[in-house]
Amino acid sequence: IQNGPKRSVNFILRGLDAYTNKQVAGASGTGAPSFAAELPVLLEEAVLAHLDNFNVQLQKHFDDLFENGREVSLRISRFDSFDGDLESEYEGKELGEIIEDWMSANTVKGRFSTTNATENELFFEQVRIPLYDANNKAVDTRGWARDLQKMLKDKYQITAKLMTIGLGQAEIVIGEK
Repeated sequence: IQNGPKRSVNFILRGLDAYTNKQVAGASGTGAPSFAAELPVLLEEAVLAHLDNFNVQLQKHFDDLFENGREVSLRISRFDSFDGDLESEYEGKELGEIIEDWMSANTVKGRFSTTNATENELFFEQVRIPLYDANNKAVDTRGWARDLQKMLKDKYQITAKLMTIGLGQAEIVIGEK
């Protein structure tokens, strides 16, 4: 910004969660005006004045990840060739209910939101998965959802295709691969 002989700089700094693309930290501001400072110096001074608060926000996000797990989403749908739907019963429970029970048991503190539930689709958002498994191995969305895919095959003989969309979203399509 040029104001007569003085120059200053505006900036916006955003920290985004790579899994959800949600902003987890932010800072913005205008640096102090100067008669002689070069642009890199103006920018450094402006950002440094707000960096501590930005880092505090990042640390809160990391603390939340360790306490409540990583946020992901999961979509369950079915192929037309699947003989049944999410309301079909297995051992006295609807398939959708079996999947929701698995979600409760395999999310951090049972945290997830079912935002769509029909006979053909389930969509779970704000799903909190652990950062590490029992062997202290990092868990990603695909690996976590693979456990559901395996449970459906092993316990109910339901074949399913697993796909990922970016880092933070998986889709399981039941009925074939």
